[in-house]
Amino acid sequence: MMRLWLSRNSAASLRDQLATQLMLGVSSGDLKEGEKLPSVRELARRYKIHANTVSAAYRELAARGMTGTGCENYGGPVVTAGGVVFIGATNYDAKFRAFDKATGELLWETTLPAAGNATPATYEVDGRQFVVIATSSGKSRTQAPARYVAFALDQP
Repeated sequence: MMRLWLSRNSAASLRDQLATQLMLGVSSGDLKEGEKLPSVRELARRYKIHANTVSAAYRELAARGMTGTGCENYGGPVVTAGGVVFIGATNYDAKFRAFDKATGELLWETTLPAAGNATPATYEVDGRQFVVIATSSGKSRTQAPARYVAFALDQP
């Protein structure tokens, strides 16, 4: 991880300093493509700043087109017998994703009606496998009704 220099005495906010330095790190090559950024909590702890400041900086990076920055995680994954990892758990983009357990490759994603701040479950009906996740706006600033969203998995 590149070294960051944050000043509480700067006219620029800590969020702007953090977002700008990370963007400069990418453009200068100090941050390599595919290099994982620290978690929100890790960066907040390392630089003694509030986690919300780091979250806001990561959202700013996403708004500037820098993807893959991650976000706070509320909920866990479920792994199918076929090695597919399903996870929602993102508060900011309301995405539900499927990854290959062996390679980490993103296989599929969709946008939920609200954040999937829950651990998904899998079940079977008449030989067909489904994955379901609860969604709500409980941890976000938007208002959406709570609901369950289920998806049928492709049959082998």
